[in-house]
Amino acid sequence: MNAAHKCESDYIVVGGGTAGCILAARLSENPKTKVILIEAGPPDSNLKIHIPIGFSRLLKDQRLNWCFSTEPQDELDGRRIDWPRGKVLGGSSSINGMIWVRGDTRDFDDWAAITEDERWAWKNVQKHFKKLEAGTDNTDHRIGRSGRISLTPIRVHNEAVDAFLAAAVENGLPYRTDITISDRIGTGPYLSTIYNGQRVSSARAYLKDARTRRNLRILTHMTVSKVKFNEDNVATGVRATSGRTSFQLTCRQGVILAAGVIGSPHILMLSGIGPTDQLKKHGIPVRLHSGEVGQNLRDHFGVRIISRIKPQITINSDFRRPWRLAHHLLHYVVRRAGPLSVGGAYAGAFFSTQDGTRPTMQIHFLPLSTQGPKWNFHPFSAVTCNVSQLRPKSKGYLTLASPDPATSPFLDPRYLSDQEDQQDLVSGVRIVRNLIKNRPFVERMESEEFLPGRNVRTDDEILDYIRSMGTTVFHPVGTCRMGADPSAVVSPEGQVLGVRKLWIADASIMPTITSGNTNAATAMIAEQVSDFVRGI
Repeated sequence: MNAAHKCESDYIVVGGGTAGCILAARLSENPKTKVILIEAGPPDSNLKIHIPIGFSRLLKDQRLNWCFSTEPQDELDGRRIDWPRGKVLGGSSSINGMIWVRGDTRDFDDWAAITEDERWAWKNVQKHFKKLEAGTDNTDHRIGRSGRISLTPIRVHNEAVDAFLAAAVENGLPYRTDITISDRIGTGPYLSTIYNGQRVSSARAYLKDARTRRNLRILTHMTVSKVKFNEDNVATGVRATSGRTSFQLTCRQGVILAAGVIGSPHILMLSGIGPTDQLKKHGIPVRLHSGEVGQNLRDHFGVRIISRIKPQITINSDFRRPWRLAHHLLHYVVRRAGPLSVGGAYAGAFFSTQDGTRPTMQIHFLPLSTQGPKWNFHPFSAVTCNVSQLRPKSKGYLTLASPDPATSPFLDPRYLSDQEDQQDLVSGVRIVRNLIKNRPFVERMESEEFLPGRNVRTDDEILDYIRSMGTTVFHPVGTCRMGADPSAVVSPEGQVLGVRKLWIADASIMPTITSGNTNAATAMIAEQVSDFVRGI
């Protein structure tokens, strides 16, 4: 294909990430429908993607990761926060920690109220979640059993995990066989998007079979710079580049943006849809004023509590002993098992800082600890409790830094800008510190808190620690929110308001953040919007 050639299709899906792979697969199920899927990054062939423990080495890999960074954060001592986002087939589902959490049932009832559309209520999105999921028989009965995304509990036994779960139960958190649906307090194992010791990204789950279809064309290493419209504001295709070559791709039925919470609003603004003042500032002709494009940015913000433990049973211990690492590697190669087959967290908990039954906080428990931006393991045996708020009130925004599509937008999540978030996270840290000081953990593990450390006692000291050490939990959403009001960017069906044949289907359309990891809800959005587009 050369720059003069117009590649035609029925639909163009922009972004081959969590949502884009699902959309492309669903739309191309009809053999008469021609679909083009465009991904800025490479195919998902890198070995580190597929071996679960490799996720920690993907967070800085510029070959597979956009490696975004926020503006200096006023409430975080002026620190910039790194924002990994997948730049590879599968998107962030190819580089994330593989934890599957749907969220709270009330999250989706809230979406239904905001959009005035009952199709987003829990009772109705349930079928789309089930369509995705392939859980095992002992998982929550609400989880699907026959979907494409395998969900498995961690099969690696670790005594530190047992001690954490026992301490959480003694701290008043009921044990649950899995904590996939965060609608009540409790502790237990997470379900992971792993099958036979390998990551199950949306690319692996949805494109493995679909990529052989003659009506689906997958273009990698290609970046979309803008959506093209005719004089009636109907989306007719996209302009894209690969290396130094430009391409015009046209479509008959429409364009679906699935470029993520950063990419989708960025492309909208480059296409002339967004806040008028921002577009004019950068010399971009205004096609449509849409003042909330890039606004409503929310993210889960968390902080780590690290405890040194005496037993040499953590990944820190394993990875600094060559013979143990060789043993685990052999175990993985032969049986696809052992520590190398585990992703971001073994277990966790949902709890409330407000004495209620609806959780307000989440814990990710890991039998390891790291230091520095490259996630290097500490030279001692240790475990980590990462604690984060589920529904923060702090909101930020993104906006253009330049009209050049290759220049990343300004990202300002304004972490902890709401004082209630500050107070809530301080309370959460106190609860988690007390939890891992409980007898079941301290006695079994002979543990001692390493961070924040015994000298950090008062609320002000805890808040200072949070400001200096807190970071993203990698769940930004909301920059093209859907709604029933005139200020919304997209309709409840994902259509961009004010133009035709242009949809968005990714985490950017979430009107509020879900209570937990966001990959599952993003995948559900793709299933739902694919039905809307097809008129199902």
